[in-house]
Amino acid sequence: MDEKTQTAPLLETLPDNKPRVPKPEPAPEAAVPEAPKEKEEEEPVLEKPATYEDGLKANNLTTGQAREIMEKILVQGFYEETFRISGTVSIRLRTRSYTDSVRTQNYLESESPTYNLAINEVIARYNLAASLAQFGEKTFTFPEGAKEEVEKAFQERYNFVMSKPYVVVNKLQGFLYLFDRKVAAVFADGAPEDF
Repeated sequence: MDEKTQTAPLLETLPDNKPRVPKPEPAPEAAVPEAPKEKEEEEPVLEKPATYEDGLKANNLTTGQAREIMEKILVQGFYEETFRISGTVSIRLRTRSYTDSVRTQNYLESESPTYNLAINEVIARYNLAASLAQFGEKTFTFPEGAKEEVEKAFQERYNFVMSKPYVVVNKLQGFLYLFDRKVAAVFADGAPEDF
């Protein structure tokens, strides 16, 4: 696979880190109204592309490239892409399986983190470990079949991610964001049925 010279910026701003709290019960009608609260800043909303082709264009994809990506995922069960981190170090990312999604959900349910920042960090960390196929010369396996083998391979990737400095993991997560965005654009509503 050809290496790409794409780059991803480090995250410059952190998302809101508010605890998850249950919504308060509505006050009885006779209650004294509360003073208006300060309006919180709203998070920017990404606009949905007008057409499928606009979504592909926003991700630097042609219809032919989208067709190739979709075919690989549908036939092989995955798609991989290489990104260059520096002059000599590249990574290869791979689409995640449904098992990876369930693993993340199970962890979140069992640990029940309180803050949104913690939830987002867990999701990003698990997604990166589930997608990292290669880092430099280190190649990882993605066995199929026995759950024990699948989890052992995931744990090896997870431990590798956890051993890296924060700035490196942050950079890798930036590449994963670009990769996931591209794959989402390929499978977005409006994809031609003759793919």
